[in-house]
Amino acid sequence: FCLWGISLSLLYLSVIILSPFITFFLVRKFNYKSYVFTFTDLLYVLSPFVLCWSVFIIIYNKLYIISLISSLKVMLSMPAHSTGLITLNWGAIQYIAISLVFLLAFFVLIKKRLNFCLVIATCCILSILLFTIINTFGFGLLNHYQNWKPMWFASFLIAFSIFFWIYTVVRNRLNKNFSREDELAVILMVPFTICALTTSIFSVEGLMTVSESSIPAVAAIAYTFISAMKPCKYKQARIILILLLLLGNFYYGNMWFDWRFTFYDVPPAQMNATINDGFGKGIKTNVVYSKLYEWIKKNAEEYTHKNDFMLSYVLSPMTHMITKLRPSLDESYISLTGPRSINEKGIEVMKKKGRNPQIAFVFEREIMLIPISLDKGTSHWNAKQFYFPWSMDPFSIYVNKNMKQVSAFKITDDFIIRCFVDKKRLDDIADKGNGFVGGKDYQQPETNHRTPLLH
Repeated sequence: FCLWGISLSLLYLSVIILSPFITFFLVRKFNYKSYVFTFTDLLYVLSPFVLCWSVFIIIYNKLYIISLISSLKVMLSMPAHSTGLITLNWGAIQYIAISLVFLLAFFVLIKKRLNFCLVIATCCILSILLFTIINTFGFGLLNHYQNWKPMWFASFLIAFSIFFWIYTVVRNRLNKNFSREDELAVILMVPFTICALTTSIFSVEGLMTVSESSIPAVAAIAYTFISAMKPCKYKQARIILILLLLLGNFYYGNMWFDWRFTFYDVPPAQMNATINDGFGKGIKTNVVYSKLYEWIKKNAEEYTHKNDFMLSYVLSPMTHMITKLRPSLDESYISLTGPRSINEKGIEVMKKKGRNPQIAFVFEREIMLIPISLDKGTSHWNAKQFYFPWSMDPFSIYVNKNMKQVSAFKITDDFIIRCFVDKKRLDDIADKGNGFVGGKDYQQPETNHRTPLLH
């Protein structure tokens, strides 16, 4: 059932169904002693997957197939998916190579069966050296990979995968016996490897997504090293200490990064505003985001009714949660990078279904603060994707023809979010004589331009 849930949540992860087949093959190939996985077990594992997908297709059949084909056409029309799925990332290879050397050094040290004090002292030196490399970008020699500290964790998992499968195959060829821990590590690494390879190829985050499947991989790392330490007959406390020295730097890097990188917001120390109501109630953020949230919410309350439709672009689906309005297009994560024909068709379907927007929010760039230095807490705004007054994209053409700007949120002279309302809706408001004036702009207080937020 979990395998089916994985495949349903993200369709390309349906290849996870290969996991039980490969496990079944390896159990027989490696002549497992501690774990049994028979052909009957394989059928039991596969049956819920097949049953659930069959029921799902029977219920949604044509609608789902049409949606699937449409999505594939959009994906294949983009160069990144049609020709550039598999590329060599030299920046990431540097991190993987260093992680692999660190891993091998640890493993060889343990296999030597040296005195425990000497092992711990050497492991501490290796761990301190790695910590220094991580925090100095290899003494200034490494490329600054985006989101670099999580990349160390991902690179370590990739390095272990390379080492693990080579080590396992070689041991099998040499007819070495597999311990219970070795067998369990193989069972854990099969689904991890499948997920890691798949997401690395199809996700825009690339190799960074490897860490999203880390739980079984880290368990496999622990079991592999526990198996290697068995001849040394270490007590549990000593084994845990060695594992902490092996994994500590990578987990510390992830923890410290996740604390400071608040997904394109300011670091926690700079969060000087709190959203007080609505969908985002209780969220701590910066003043600009907080005021923008209020501005979006206020305009929606003033010009729309419940169940109205809304257009918001580019890449700003969160506005639907803030306004509680339905998306006019089938796709709410609207980008201008895809084929023009897809966007034109989206507008045609919108009109055909009678889902014309009563309000539109136009973001010329994503609302994202790109970190310059997480250590210093500096950042800059994301680059502009288009310039609305001159844009001839299908969405901007529709907005200019059928809607009127009623408000604008100005962050800087070159960073303005615009709010448009359907002309018929404005006529209705004017006819009712509710005092609507229109055309008012909201501008951030000048002091905000001098905060570290915009440095």
